Amino acid sequence: MTENKQEEASFRAALDRASSEVISKRLDDNVIARSWKRDMAEAELTRREAESVSRSTSDAMQTKKRHNSATLKGWLLSIILLICALSGAVVFLMK
Repeated sequence: MTENKQEEASFRAALDRASSEVISKRLDDNVIARSWKRDMAEAELTRREAESVSRSTSDAMQTKKRHNSATLKGWLLSIILLICALSGAVVFLMK
């Protein structure tokens, strides 16, 4: 696959520093000539895209949970206030 491990490590470091857009552009422009480097760059792009999708799904789930939690807290507060108002009215009418 690779001719030397140092070259592979330096290319891996370059991929880690580069943004996804830069890697994609270099792949599209055929700047990356060696097949093992192209394979490594494509695998890195695939990994980043999967990670991005996973992160956005997780963020959406957390947002939904926060919304549900806030809604339940609002209903709970409303019920407690209603009970307090009703018990106050009962006490006032009993006197």
